[in-house]
Amino acid sequence: MQTPDKVAIGLWLASYLGDKVGNRPVSPSHLIQADLGLDSLDSVELAMALEEEFRIDIPDDEWEDGPDRTVDDVVELVAAKLAAKGGGHVTA
Repeated sequence: MQTPDKVAIGLWLASYLGDKVGNRPVSPSHLIQADLGLDSLDSVELAMALEEEFRIDIPDDEWEDGPDRTVDDVVELVAAKLAAKGGGHVTA
């Protein structure tokens, strides 16, 4: 089930990724690297942007899923981080 927070995270992520991939459609099942063409530097920049936007910390070992990470995986990760810090609400 999509919570309002996950919807807001997904919208922010789709906008961010759309800018990176030339405004092509972005779906939850797209693989960040294989389908959207982000390289490792783009992936690190995405993690940093997520940390800044949502005021969370994503340790390197939690981010290193490489080409197997989907857009939905990122939404779930951010939502879990927000819930863990007790905020849980997105204003992005």
